[in-house]
Amino acid sequence: MTLQWPVWAWPVWRPGLVWRPGLVWAVAHLAAGAAAGFDTCMKSLAVRVLGDFAVDGVEPYALGSRKARLALQLLALAEGRVVPSDVLIDALWSGAPPARPDDQIAVLMSRLRSVLGRDRIERRDTGYLLRCDWLDATELAVLAGEVERRRGAANLVGAAAAARVALSLVRGAGPVPAPGEWARLRNADLELLISGARRAAAAALLEAGDWMAAADAATAALERDPLDEAALRVLLRAYVMGGRVGAALAAYASARERLADELGADPSPETTALHTAILRGELAVPAPLPVSGAIGLVGRDSELAYLDAVALRASGGSGEVVVIDGRRGSGRPACCAPGPAGAPPPETRC
Repeated sequence: MTLQWPVWAWPVWRPGLVWRPGLVWAVAHLAAGAAAGFDTCMKSLAVRVLGDFAVDGVEPYALGSRKARLALQLLALAEGRVVPSDVLIDALWSGAPPARPDDQIAVLMSRLRSVLGRDRIERRDTGYLLRCDWLDATELAVLAGEVERRRGAANLVGAAAAARVALSLVRGAGPVPAPGEWARLRNADLELLISGARRAAAAALLEAGDWMAAADAATAALERDPLDEAALRVLLRAYVMGGRVGAALAAYASARERLADELGADPSPETTALHTAILRGELAVPAPLPVSGAIGLVGRDSELAYLDAVALRASGGSGEVVVIDGRRGSGRPACCAPGPAGAPPPETRC
């Protein structure tokens, strides 16, 4: 089963790709297109910086040299703001620039425009700016806010659906480091965004009764920041919900030892009180949300989470077209089942 685009707009598939129905994907047969006199500008530009840097639908080699790819990565890290020329020079040549670095940067930008489109990279007085239609970091920030908003409205099913979509954006080892102090600070901001999104997602999944997914998200947050006590508390509650009290106590003991070794401090009063409640068997475990008795699709969690989020957005008046295609028996009718509570029934044709 696939979510299908027209043949001319098929994206290049990579693990972890989030389908975005309605987003037009440009395919890069650039040399052949230019030779035939066709417009090779990308109609829609989607860029990823939360993991390996990538432009959806464009192979890395099509972007040119290593310096060209690095320059584009720096522009993407700015999230629609101008990157000063001195930042680009420092990152590209590490303190040993050529005689006329501004001219060299202009050449790199010209080559990138030939792939992405001449309007995608703008020259400003102080530097350069990238205009893209979708950036995974921006999408993650929006989804993290949506998770919190739905939690505040007691929409636990909707919050869990948004949480799963958010987590699909942050699989992997995290942002790829780029040289230079400016890039280091931007990567630090992305790490904070990812950690916050994982904490919010873990809490939402726990409230929805999905303790395993909550534990996975909290564990991933702790792997990036072992001193994150908010993630630790979610992990402890998730283990207790799943009947793994021993694992919860072991996780607390490990965290307490790490805090003592690295900071010479004890866990916060909130974390200590939670540990005490677990020891006494006093931790209140939220009841799992009722689920349908129907057998769900196996191995389609990311796709179903995205469809749930689309259905929930439709309840607020936002409409999107989703085409589900696949062979007979691949589960298309199951995907067309009614959405989460509070979402309008989808109009489907399977």
